[in-house]
Amino acid sequence: MEKHHSNFKVCVEVTIQKCNQDKLEEIYDFFVRQLKTYNILVRIVRGKPRDPLEKDISLERVEDFTSKLERGISQMNYHGQAVYPMSDLITARELVGRRIQLKLLRENQFQIPCYAANLMGVIKSNGDVMACELRDDKLGNIREFDYDFRKLWLASELKRSLKISSPTSVFVLMSVL
Repeated sequence: MEKHHSNFKVCVEVTIQKCNQDKLEEIYDFFVRQLKTYNILVRIVRGKPRDPLEKDISLERVEDFTSKLERGISQMNYHGQAVYPMSDLITARELVGRRIQLKLLRENQFQIPCYAANLMGVIKSNGDVMACELRDDKLGNIREFDYDFRKLWLASELKRSLKISSPTSVFVLMSVL
């Protein structure tokens, strides 16, 4: 695709879970050598997976993989965010995010406040709107607001501030590793 569309860049994301943690080296090589990806994003399985055992991952494997990603960018094996405006800032955010997430995994305790309700909303396939995909409390349904997200969001502002009230009320693994 990139040969025909100069603005098209391949970026991939992998969710580390029990079933693939032993194949991370192979996954990395496929992304870099076969796909020739520009960026690799990493997630750790979170929330409520169908098989709860998928959350049983090795911290050592996650650390090895994220170190490999960082070396890959510095050795120019792949570009990371380098093709985007403000790429240094975006790459730094990813690096800091990875380190915070690894610290959270190591210490199994709260690291930073959750700003989900202030920064984003999640719309589920049935129209329910939530501050975070990991929480069950809904802010409303987009259909009840004639598909006007802004109207729903503004109507639920007080509801959001009450639900996400303290840093300890939400203990989740950040989505960007």
